[in-house]
Amino acid sequence: REHLDGLHVFHFPVAFPEVFLRERPGFDVIVGNPPWEKTQVEEHEFWARYKPGLRSASQSERERLYHTLRRERPDLVKLLESEVEGQKELRAALMSGPYPGMGAGHPDLYKAFCWRFWNLVCEDGGRIGVVLPRSALAAKGSTEFRREVFSRAQGVDVTMLLNNRQWFFEDVHPQYTIGLVALARREAVAGKMPAPQVALRGPYPSLDRYTGGVVREPAVFYGDQIQTWNDTASLPLLPTDESVEVFARLRKSPWLDLNDGKSWRARPMQGDVNATWGKPLMDLKSKECPKGFLPVYKGESFDLWTPDTGTYYAWADPKKVLPHL
Repeated sequence: REHLDGLHVFHFPVAFPEVFLRERPGFDVIVGNPPWEKTQVEEHEFWARYKPGLRSASQSERERLYHTLRRERPDLVKLLESEVEGQKELRAALMSGPYPGMGAGHPDLYKAFCWRFWNLVCEDGGRIGVVLPRSALAAKGSTEFRREVFSRAQGVDVTMLLNNRQWFFEDVHPQYTIGLVALARREAVAGKMPAPQVALRGPYPSLDRYTGGVVREPAVFYGDQIQTWNDTASLPLLPTDESVEVFARLRKSPWLDLNDGKSWRARPMQGDVNATWGKPLMDLKSKECPKGFLPVYKGESFDLWTPDTGTYYAWADPKKVLPHL
């Protein structure tokens, strides 16, 4: 009770005994739009609530503004510390819950809700219809959930939407991709179960494209087939809704880092450095790159045909960052 105090917990079997004590326990249908928030407080997002223009400032300018705000607004510093502590408690609860994959990347709320939906519906035909961020269908932290669904569902229907001009969600970034996911559970039986069919549509960048596209036949794959596409059972982010046919043809070849012992493989290397805790490895104040330091790239540092735009996040001290990498 001490650990859960303030988290507003909800115990479904206690709240709905008529659902979980019946002969077919679990809900018949769950429909919803779960929260997508990360269980951490981003400092720049917190201060941006109180300092207009902070989001558009360079990283070095932000650091100076943070210092000024901390000095001038001790009340907000206390609020920030309180929010950080609250999110820390929520993360601890999520990490100790029945949510496989929660420890991969940030313990985002949508990961917990995906598992909660799956486990709350009736195993024999329970249905789920939910709105999910694309990361639920592609990110590494949801790999185990996707493998479970692509192995044990009766069927899966995924319609991808591109929030172009915010036609679907007014308060979500216009380039964000959203998945409308409908699936049904089936009761586990002895022996190997046939893989479910997975219908894939989109992405649709407007209401007109959506209403015109959903009446056409989707591209259909099988769950076990999808699990051979890559090592995380991820669904692709296609450029347009006409790309599915081309993608299906491409999938007839193995992925680049397949280790089959017969041919060459690509092995991308990535060091785990992010803007939340990687700051001690970086120089965020200097406007010009100090001698011998390395530029730290961000999204604006490169484009499709421009590998270096000259815009950087910070500068990295090789003596610190290279041993870490």
